[in-house]
Parts: sequence; C-alpha cells; structure tokens
Amino acid sequence: MALYTESQAKKIAAEIFSTLREEVNAACQSSSVPPAFLASLISVENPRLSATAKRFEPHVYEKLIEVRDGARASYNNVKQSQLSDAGDMAVKALAHSYGYTQIMAYWCFRLNCTVKELRDPAKHLAFAVELLKIVAGKHLRGGDYSAALRIWNTGSPTGKTHDPAYVSNALAVKEKYEALERASEPIAEEVTRAEFDALLARVAVLEEK
Repeated sequence: MALYTESQAKKIAAEIFSTLREEVNAACQSSSVPPAFLASLISVENPRLSATAKRFEPHVYEKLIEVRDGARASYNNVKQSQLSDAGDMAVKALAHSYGYTQIMAYWCFRLNCTVKELRDPAKHLAFAVELLKIVAGKHLRGGDYSAALRIWNTGSPTGKTHDPAYVSNALAVKEKYEALERASEPIAEEVTRAEFDALLARVAVLEEK
C-alpha cells in the first residue's frame, strides 16, 4: 500500500468517523485506547470498512497444525492442550483474521471468546480494545502509538511491518480523526460581562449564608 496523501487520510478518517464513531467510542470508553487510535488501526487493517472481512494465513495454519500434532510446543501462547480435539477445519478457522481490525482467531483463547463472537461486528471492536490492552497497553499508556501499531502488525514494538507504509498511514489517519473529534465538540456559548457579574454576585450571596 502506498503512502496516503493528506486527502486520502482525511477521506478515510471521515468515513470511519461517520460510520463507526459511536461503536469506536463505546469500545474505547474507560480504556487506555484513544478512539482516534482505534480508528487509525481500522484504517490500515480494513480500509474498506467491511464488518465481515476475513483473511486466511497459511503459515499460521501450518504452525497451529504443528502445535496440535505435537511437533511444536506452542505458537503465540497457543498450546497443544487447547488444540488437541480440533480438526483441520477448526484449526483453519483459527488461522483466519476477522473483522474491522483483522484479529487472528487464535486470540480467542486469550480473549475467552468464540470465533463467532469475534466475528460479530457488535462485539469485535470491544475485543480489539481488550487485545490492544493485553499486547500493547504499556505503549498506549505512554503514547507510543508507532510501537503499538508495530506490535499489532508484527508482534514486536520494533518489528518491520509487512506494509512499509502501515505505521505512517495509520498515524496520518489518527491525526485527521482527532481533528474531526475536535471539530465536533460542542462550543460553549460566550458569557457576556453582565452574565459574569451576575454569577459573581450570586456566589457572593451564597458565601454570606
């Protein structure tokens, strides 16, 4: 993917803001994940904003099969005991990424959810926020959004992203989304001098009581 132009970043930020703003805000509420960051993640993981998007990762499938069959001890904290009863199709389902943020389904073990729940558009973003807190909470709390994006894409805060423009594009969308958030904030009405004097008088009366 090429670097977004300013107009492209503005356009995708506006699309996410207009279609998913309420869902993004609800998922991020009372968390260390800013809504603009979650929006930026969506912009690079699922720029078409398809709630049903999925992608099969053959190399992940091969590694999960190795774990199930005892040829590998674990893969991303998935252990043989969690896959021992899984058939090939079940393992294949775990080797897909799903939804607005393209979460790999094997994370369902850590998130304590089913693949069906992960694929549910009404629940997906909440799971994304929970996973972000698990894998990149420290970086998000410290404002290191580049590292958080690299962790999501590569598993490492210094990892080389599969798309060289991944981090730059996400941060560009984050900036434009933040501008939309500021523009949508209610503007306080200007307080006139007379209203201010009346307020001071009221405070003085209350203090005398």
